[in-house]
Amino acid sequence: MVAYGSNDPINIDSLVTDTYDGAGYLVKYSGSGLLKTSAKADTPIAVTIDESSRDADGSLDAVGSATVSVLPLTGIIYVKCEAIVAGSVTVGMSLYVSDTNGGYVDDDSSTATLVGYYMGKDGVAITSGQLVPVAVA
Repeated sequence: MVAYGSNDPINIDSLVTDTYDGAGYLVKYSGSGLLKTSAKADTPIAVTIDESSRDADGSLDAVGSATVSVLPLTGIIYVKCEAIVAGSVTVGMSLYVSDTNGGYVDDDSSTATLVGYYMGKDGVAITSGQLVPVAVA
């Protein structure tokens, strides 16, 4: 049985070129390795399911020695979202790569890459950093 719907997590133990303080960050692959998305035109390939690894003192491992577990972008995933005001949130609304906070999605489509469609409750306010359910496009 799989703990994350129909997806199996993948542990990335090399090429981690960013640190992650929790789940829900969109990540992309660049020539230097795995990074948080940071520009609207970035193409995300996965989402983090937990924070990256920590050292014996509890600090996030340094870039280059860190590991992180991710889920490929298929099915329904939970992704960190920018703030969206109550009333404008609807099931099926399009969510895009954000260029405000690395690894987040938002509802601003201008020159942005579509990630998927919101699959949560209608009419609610979404606070910045909140995990939201997204059906991957």
